[in-house]
Amino acid sequence: MKRLVTVIGPITAAQLDGYLIEERLLDQIMIQVSDRDDGNLEVAFQERDQRYLSQISAAQQAEWPQEAMINIEAGCAL
Repeated sequence: MKRLVTVIGPITAAQLDGYLIEERLLDQIMIQVSDRDDGNLEVAFQERDQRYLSQISAAQQAEWPQEAMINIEAGCAL
């Protein structure tokens, strides 16, 4: 079971700067992390960034949610 928890308690959503995943390529691209109430976290890109992301290969994009989850589990700043 995975949960988003801060020092003040559980939260339902947070954002992760894409720079932590792919440095300059995703700099200032915010990744939305949501607590799905079923013990799972959902990782998604914001709608406003889809036009930029459409220029990047699907194969490369497919790796990023897993890398984001690794960073979140390691306790990166959200």
